[in-house]
Amino acid sequence: MQGLYKLIPEEREDIYTGKYIILDIEGIIKNSENLEPAETSEMIEKFCDNLTLHTKIEFDAVIWDNGALIKNINNAFRINAWKIEDAKDYVITDKYVALIFAKAKNKLDIVIKESECTKLNFLFLNTNKPLSMPLYIDVGKKASLNLLLWYASTTIKNSFSSSLTNIFLEKDSNANIITIHNENKNTVVISNLDSKIMDNAILNLDYIYLGGNVTRSRNHMNAMGKYAKIEARETIVGTAEQKFDIYSLMTNMSNYVNTKLDTNVILMDKSSCFMKGFSKIEKTATESKSLIKENAVLIGKNVRINSIPSMEINQNAVEANHFSVISPIDEESIFYLMSRGISSNGAMKLLASGFFSKVIDKISDIDVKREVSSLIDYKLSGK
Repeated sequence: MQGLYKLIPEEREDIYTGKYIILDIEGIIKNSENLEPAETSEMIEKFCDNLTLHTKIEFDAVIWDNGALIKNINNAFRINAWKIEDAKDYVITDKYVALIFAKAKNKLDIVIKESECTKLNFLFLNTNKPLSMPLYIDVGKKASLNLLLWYASTTIKNSFSSSLTNIFLEKDSNANIITIHNENKNTVVISNLDSKIMDNAILNLDYIYLGGNVTRSRNHMNAMGKYAKIEARETIVGTAEQKFDIYSLMTNMSNYVNTKLDTNVILMDKSSCFMKGFSKIEKTATESKSLIKENAVLIGKNVRINSIPSMEINQNAVEANHFSVISPIDEESIFYLMSRGISSNGAMKLLASGFFSKVIDKISDIDVKREVSSLIDYKLSGK
């Protein structure tokens, strides 16, 4: 399994040839084998309790490479030992999925039964020993799930955090999933998602990319059933020399489906980003809609961004649009705010917060919304 990544290309779409970040996969594997966990269960529990005290968010479980701490008992989820035969439930869409399979010790299964309504919060930690975590999410007919996946780090050495999320929404179900990546600067982040959305089901995804040294994310969202709806929002804040490679593919596969991808990026210092939104409309998806939006604000002359929205449309009876807007920070607005007694950094922070406000306002959980806003403000302050 570990050698499979060599057989899979960095990108499957021809339009992205040469437009991606190459990770030193051999070095990551070798490095992970030499690292040992430095944290005890008590230290991790203290980290979780401090985070809960600060954020007011109560986590149902904390998961790290060689253990888990269940804070609240809930029959909707179970942490099981990972077995290689479990890989049959996942699609190898990315060359680094093989790495996750090879290194995983446990998996998280979330199953919401028919007509049930469930809210769950999870904290994932990559310690000095890297984290590789497959997640399987199944939301039953007419069921509802509100889910928070928070990724953080305690590692003091170069390490990596990798996740593979498989989502299945059954007929008439809905899920609101918020994923926060706030790993520290010693972490390489590898994130993969594959989702299948059935008739009349609704999937709302919020991805908040803040941490990590390098982040490589691949999200595949498939609207398979009639009247299925997917709305994905990506928020990216880059500082220092952070690198982001974010590719999201939305596929309309049936009649009357509606998919939307809204990516918003602010880059500062020497950070860089590939944002690659791709929509594919199959011939079977008559009267469907798809929208790809990519917006970026650049602060400074040393940032670098590649915005590559694209579509493949195989059906005429559809409504499809994509656009990209990239601009430097508005100097006139900064000057105006400074004339009102606000510092230069304060003015940039205020404008940047306004840039993200429409995305953050769509987060339904008040505590999570407040914390996301706080995390963005803190990062924009350069601390």
